[in-house]
Formats: sequence, C-alpha cells, structure tokens
Amino acid sequence: MRKFLSQRNKIPATCAIILLSLAGCLSVREAPSVISYSVEEVNVWCDFMPGVKPSLHAQMLVNITNMSPDSIRLFEFTGSIFDITGYPLRRFTVHAYYEGNRVREISLPPADSLQLDLRSIRDVPPIDVERFHTVSYSVVCRTSLNGIVILRADSIQVFTTQ
Repeated sequence: MRKFLSQRNKIPATCAIILLSLAGCLSVREAPSVISYSVEEVNVWCDFMPGVKPSLHAQMLVNITNMSPDSIRLFEFTGSIFDITGYPLRRFTVHAYYEGNRVREISLPPADSLQLDLRSIRDVPPIDVERFHTVSYSVVCRTSLNGIVILRADSIQVFTTQ
C-alpha cells in the first residue's frame, strides 16, 4: 500500500483527477448566442424585519428574445449571488413568472420576445450586508438545445428591510 501511494504514483493520479473533473465541467455548454436578453430591473435585499426569519431575496426582470429559427424551451432556473470578485455567496432555486403566473418552463417561438420575472425562493440565508454591500446576480437556466443560458446582472447594491 505504501508503494502505491509513493510520490511517483501521486502525480498521474492527480492528473487523472484533474482531467476527469474538467471533463465533467465541459459536459454542459453554454447555448450559442441564439438568445438575446436585456435586464430591465434587479433587486437584491436582506429581510431583517422583526418577527420573521432573516432571509435573502433576489429578483430580476428580464426581456428575452429567441434569435434562432427554431423554438427554444427554457427550464430549471437556478440563481447565484456573487461578491464583486466573483466569489459565490449563495446559490438557490429561482421561480420564473410569466405574465404574473409561475411557470416551470417557457417556450420561445422563433423571433419572439417575452418578459420573465425571476424571483428567489423563500428561506435563502441572508448575507453579511456590511461586508458584501455590492454583489452580482446571475440566473442559469437549461435549454432544449442541451446547453445553458446565463442571465447576468452586475454591481447591484444590496439593501435591507428592518
């Protein structure tokens, strides 16, 4: 057993681990630029109201346009809050709302546009607002093209309710 764990055998094992993890990261690719989007409004706040459990809330209002000749489905929305250096602070499920109704997936016909309201779920633990007063917020969703779409909003001032 000692011989197996010798320095000579550690290097190939480490390289194999790195290659396998890179292969796993590369298996999901970002969808080609067939989706255009513009962020209309973004809010990130921590709720510290008396009588309720402290929590983080994030909301993004985004216009999405399908630029491809085919219909595209968007589903499995996941949000992330990052500090200004790109370090992830929170990751959570996002609920998508279209015309005021919650949807699990949305289908975009060719050359069509729509506005989605993307809201964080409840019970996301709050962040340290004194330390992280400016953050970025992104929402990742899967597509019917076997890829992902990343909707980003940078430099958001976090506010609190008390």
